[in-house]
Amino acid sequence: MDFSRLSSIREDNDLKQSDMARILNVEQSNISRWENNKEIIPLDKLNMYANYFNVSLDYLTKLSNNKKNSPNVLTIWETSSGYVHKRVHFLEFRGNSLP
Repeated sequence: MDFSRLSSIREDNDLKQSDMARILNVEQSNISRWENNKEIIPLDKLNMYANYFNVSLDYLTKLSNNKKNSPNVLTIWETSSGYVHKRVHFLEFRGNSLP
């Protein structure tokens, strides 16, 4: 998986790696390894990135160019054996849409 978007979104928000490390409560070296695809970012930290910058996990991992998730798609991220897996569920709405 490609995590290089982590650096561009951080830089677009005028944050240094050291700033992001403080936000995520990790070492600056972790941020560097994640941004340079030297190490897989833990799912909880990836989720913190997405929440902090208000973007989707798909956008951060370059699985989509849309910064926000589609309202009719439920994406579930899980980890097993050190790998991040993605499951997508397409939701079907009948009648009134959700609020």
